[in-house]
Amino acid sequence: MIRRSVTLALATLVASALVAPTTSAAPAPSEPARSVVVVSEQGAEAAERAVREAGGEVRSRIDMIGSVVATLDPTEIERLDKAPGISVTPDYALTVEDADYSGAPASTYADSVGATQMWDRGTRGEGIGVALLDTGVAAHPDLTDRVVASADLTSEGTFSDSYGHGTFLAGLIAGNGASSKGRFTGVAPDAHLMSVKVAGADGATTLGQVLYGLQLIDSSKDRYNIKVVTLALAGPAVSGPDPLVLAVERLWADGLVVVAAAGNTGPESGSIASPAVDPYVMTVGSTDEQGTPAVADDTIPVWSARGPSVYSKAKPDVVAPGKSLVSLRAPGSTADVENAQARIGHGYFRGSGTSMSAAVAAGAAALLLQSRPGLTPDQVKGALMGTAGSVAETDRNATGAGAIDVAAASASDASAANQDLPPLPRGARALAPSDPVDGAKRTSFDWFSDPEGGEARWLARRWAGEEWSARRWAARRWAARRWAGADWSARRWAARRWAGEQWAADGWAARRWAGADWSARRWAGTDWAAIGWATAGWR
Repeated sequence: MIRRSVTLALATLVASALVAPTTSAAPAPSEPARSVVVVSEQGAEAAERAVREAGGEVRSRIDMIGSVVATLDPTEIERLDKAPGISVTPDYALTVEDADYSGAPASTYADSVGATQMWDRGTRGEGIGVALLDTGVAAHPDLTDRVVASADLTSEGTFSDSYGHGTFLAGLIAGNGASSKGRFTGVAPDAHLMSVKVAGADGATTLGQVLYGLQLIDSSKDRYNIKVVTLALAGPAVSGPDPLVLAVERLWADGLVVVAAAGNTGPESGSIASPAVDPYVMTVGSTDEQGTPAVADDTIPVWSARGPSVYSKAKPDVVAPGKSLVSLRAPGSTADVENAQARIGHGYFRGSGTSMSAAVAAGAAALLLQSRPGLTPDQVKGALMGTAGSVAETDRNATGAGAIDVAAASASDASAANQDLPPLPRGARALAPSDPVDGAKRTSFDWFSDPEGGEARWLARRWAGEEWSARRWAARRWAARRWAGADWSARRWAARRWAGEQWAADGWAARRWAGADWSARRWAGTDWAAIGWATAGWR
């Protein structure tokens, strides 16, 4: 989406001292601790150890890139940053950018990218999972049974979309057009989605939060057959070490096609945002279709970011429709409330930006992978670049290889992309995210199968590290239901006691934990495997 600058989450504070005529300078006030991402060449355990030795606090661990998110004061940061094999990056802010909601609604994008031809061949994305790391996804008839897993990593305590960005992109990827009799159908209407919510009503998040979400996607890709990852968040592009670039390269090496929005800071040269600057991922700029499905008359909107990247690589890789597209509305969300003129009927909305283009391209990648399931990410990127069509503009820093055509790509023998780059080594088995509890102890998370909605829910953050604040307990009662279709064998409740307190005002209200005091034994003092959480009823 458009024209919202990215700012660093942490500003540099300068202390000053007042000098009295007859006294020495007063001591400068101590600077507050800062949130940073610490990466170690020796892995996450080494990064964690280095932070603790420096006197800092580890908040979460991102094994996929050998890093931790930590809090340290400026002196500790300076000391740590000088350690060999260690890099320290501010936990900078990323945002979904504000959109241009003007212009005549465009609904030809499925034709423009060759999706309708694929549908005619029976290819609609079935079986292919697309992960969307964004602002969540609101319930919508066009997404019935499309969202198979949802995670909320924000402080909002809801899996829905309070900003309106994620829902819009979800519709472009996999909306089935049910509410419009097929008029506004996404590119891959039979694909399924994993929604990883990292930003709330203000559209803002942090580097650490995004890394946490990316590790969740990587660790869950096999469970949900995730093949494509859509990233439409923009961060500062730097030529030095960038944990976000490391993370998307790990996803790519692990077999995931990462589709990144180029950004909306054009038309200046070199305006590609991170993580779209990464040379491996597929970076997508925008076209204005001019109201026709033909691409020869397509132009590049002024706001679509231009290359080259900060690494002096050609970017974007391709372009796709992104001007005044129609997709799903999230009623009551920030975008909806602030842009009432963009509403189309009750269920749809109009918006522009490279975010939209990335979603369209992600849907195209899903179609391509259904038709040619053995393709690697490099081959997907190569096929879409090798068959891209020429648009009305010729500046390669704006158009990349051209406008994507998935129908042509499905029959292409184009060479794999990235052959000029070093091969990426595949990492060790992807681990689920973890937060520290009582020093060495760690939380263990899993997806919770929601029997009412049918999808899986990620109840992230600290099983016993204190609070469930900022994370919903899923707002479900525990009566007559197992935790996630599994027993509690081989896990403890984190060695905490319940001391006869009521569970909560929600679900367990008005009754004690089992009518008995738990103070005499720990939750895991016995094996729950033989009992079965649901069979006892807990009444």
